[in-house]
Parts: sequence; C-alpha cells; structure tokens
Amino acid sequence: YKPYIEIEQELAKLAAAHPSLVRLFYWTGQTIENCDGKRRPGRKIYAVKVSANPQNNDPEPEVAYLGVHHARELITAVQTMRLLQALTDGYASDTDIRKLVDTREVWVIPVVNPNGYERAVSGQVDWRKNTRLTDGQKRCGTDLNRNYAHGHPTIFPPAQRTTLPDINRSGVDTGTGALVPDSDTFPGPAPFSEVETQAVRGLAHSQFRTRNKREVDGLMCMLSWHSYGGVVGHPMGHVAVPPATDLDPLDVAPFDSLTSTMASAASYTDVQDDYATVAVVDGCATPHYMVYGDSNDWFYKDGNTFATLIESFSSPERGSCPVGPIQNDFNPQTAALRDAVADANIKAALAMLRMCPP
Repeated sequence: YKPYIEIEQELAKLAAAHPSLVRLFYWTGQTIENCDGKRRPGRKIYAVKVSANPQNNDPEPEVAYLGVHHARELITAVQTMRLLQALTDGYASDTDIRKLVDTREVWVIPVVNPNGYERAVSGQVDWRKNTRLTDGQKRCGTDLNRNYAHGHPTIFPPAQRTTLPDINRSGVDTGTGALVPDSDTFPGPAPFSEVETQAVRGLAHSQFRTRNKREVDGLMCMLSWHSYGGVVGHPMGHVAVPPATDLDPLDVAPFDSLTSTMASAASYTDVQDDYATVAVVDGCATPHYMVYGDSNDWFYKDGNTFATLIESFSSPERGSCPVGPIQNDFNPQTAALRDAVADANIKAALAMLRMCPP
C-alpha cells in the first residue's frame, strides 16, 4: 500500500496524461495533524473529475466514488485509484468504458482521510480516525463516517441518546448519553466539524472556485468504499428516529436493484438496508450494528442521491472467517490478493455507473 505522497504523484500524472478526460481539484481547507500537540501542515484532499468534457458542466448524470473514510481501510484507496485508471486507460480501447465516460460525469475522492491514511500506512495499521485533537486538545481523532449531519448523535438530547439502538457504536456512552472522544467511533463535537467531511460536502454542494457557476448539479449516485466484509448495501444505516423518515417508498425498488447488480458483479452479498441486522455473511459471523451520522444516509437525505456502500474483502477472498489480529482483516496481505480484490470492486463500481440513475 502506497504512501499518500505517491498517490498525489499518480494523480498529477493522470491529469497530465489525460487532459481531455481528467480534471484535478483539491479542497482549499487545511487538514489538521496535531495529535502529538505539534501542529503540522496537513495534506490535501483531492477530487478528480473524469468526463469526455471535463472543463464544462454538461447535463449528464453525476456519479461519485469515495475511498478511505477510515484510515486503516487501505484497500479502498487502491480501488479508487484503479477506477480512475480503468476509466482513463480504457477510454481509447474499450467501447463500454468510452460510452460511460461520454455519457457521465464521474467524481472520485481517492482518499477522504489523507492524514489518517498516512498514519496507518506508515505503521499504525489499526488507526481508524483522522488526526485532529479534540476534547480540549487532549484526545486524538474523529470517525469521519460518523461526522455527517443526518442522524449525528448531537441532534438528539443526551437522555434520548441512551435509548437509541447501537448508539454506542457511534461514540456515545449509553449510560449517560455523553460523547466519548476516546472511542474509535467518536463522531466529533458537531456535524461536519472536520475539514475532511467538509470537503465531501463541498463536492456534493458544488463549492468550487472556478469560472463555472456550478460544477456539480446534483449527484445521482454515490459509492462509499469500506472494508471488510464482502457486502453491498444502501441507506438507511439506522432505524428512523421521528421526525426523521426512512427511505421514500418509491426509492426502495431502484435501490434494491442497484445494490443487487453491484453485488452480483463483485460476487459479494447484497444486504440492501439490512446490514445492521445481518448475523452471518459467507458463513462468518458479522459484527452488525446501526450507524449514526454516516455518509450514505446524509447523501440520500440531503441530495436524494442513490448512495451505496461496499464493505470490501469478503470471507471467500480472505479464504476464511476473520482470524488473528483484527488489522489483518481490513486489507489483503499480498499484492496478488490486493489486486484481485480491487478488480472485483471495480466491476461493482462500473456496474453502478452503467445503472445510474437506477
């Protein structure tokens, strides 16, 4: 797994090699790395547009792909980069790829969490969060996939938090309703408190400093890559808490069709919106739980986006149910297996691109 500087170099080369297909952006907000008390310059968060006309905003379906919300899920950066390579390298030789690029505007954020990624790839392989101090400058990191606005724990009064199913999995003390900064799933002090999630929101809300009034008119579909598990799903990540509502009934069938097609392409398990209640996948017990403040629910509720989730690296790909140190479960441990897992996920990503809007 490559250090982040090599990913940046690859993105620059990609844009230079394919100027008629690729446009490279970065979020101007500065990421923060100061967990040891010393503030260092943060890393850039990039967004890549792939289109047959990348300089203009054409009236075509817009589709987004996100990698590495969670630092230790290194395989997801491989998948976002491989997708970019598939779309650009295949444009000249693959008629299917050419048709997709000609009729879609594809947006990719290869690494949502660059500081956390670098910490994980450099040796702290179980690191999950970003690297900004929280809680009065004492504790490190926020779980970025709990930092979105829909269902963020802070929208509920503390007393109500204690009654929500699985709320402890989103960094809440179920005895008091207080947020737990030491938790691996600490959601941050408020929705979008982190530069990284602000960058994702910036893409979805078309916050660009360019000559175009708008670069993004509204994302039709989105895939957020995670690991591990070998499942494909869609919102909602937790049960509806009034007055919030669940899926619009008219969206259920298109969502189910979309994730079914993606799962079939990758040979993964289609869990639709039932991941929180699935007990067994591929013969292995699954640590199922509900999620509050995640990206998929926010994309759907904020922009009516058909947001999907893949937990990469299935039990058949691993060759067994999870065993040994947990960090070994998140990423393939050989180059050959890494490439095979990435290839399977690119098939699912292209399947979504073909179907969008479902």
